[in-house]
Amino acid sequence: MKLILARHGETLNNIEKIMQGQTHGELSPLGKEQAYNLGKRLSKMGIDYIYCSDLERAKHTADEILRHVKSPIEYTADLRELNAGEYEGRTYSEYQKELLKSPDIMNYKPKGGESINEMNNRFSGFIKELEKKHTNQTILLVGHGGPIANFMLKILPDKEFEEVISPNCAISILTKENNGYKVELLNCTEHLC
Repeated sequence: MKLILARHGETLNNIEKIMQGQTHGELSPLGKEQAYNLGKRLSKMGIDYIYCSDLERAKHTADEILRHVKSPIEYTADLRELNAGEYEGRTYSEYQKELLKSPDIMNYKPKGGESINEMNNRFSGFIKELEKKHTNQTILLVGHGGPIANFMLKILPDKEFEEVISPNCAISILTKENNGYKVELLNCTEHLC
């Protein structure tokens, strides 16, 4: 299986550095342009199937991709961003400050939210299902920075979070091998220039 991971386009909240979590968010004019250009690039990649987060910012990104890529699409909550609970709608730095106070960052769970480990288990569980279902196919996932970056950290454990967090509408391409994934491309944005 070839897996293409794409983050949604820039949102109005991204500009303001607001923690969106599982709120829907709205693409900025630049975000719509990014998504359109991403779709043009993906049109040459022979995508068999698309899975997309059911949050609006990802769905609107997928709408632009579908102008160029004629593949079946399925929307799922499994690809959602981290549920940041009480920190959704607040600045990312507020969440990060609280997260860094925790003795166990991966299991820190904000009120009404989920831990990074819970998000990782949700995302990784979904990928395991895809591996069974789409063995010899090229699959596109349209999702969010947090789950994509944390999945990449499992594949590239020598990297730091800042090195694997995707810019808006960046793509990473992975190939499934017997013992895991080979990274062919990491956070490429050349289609956005």
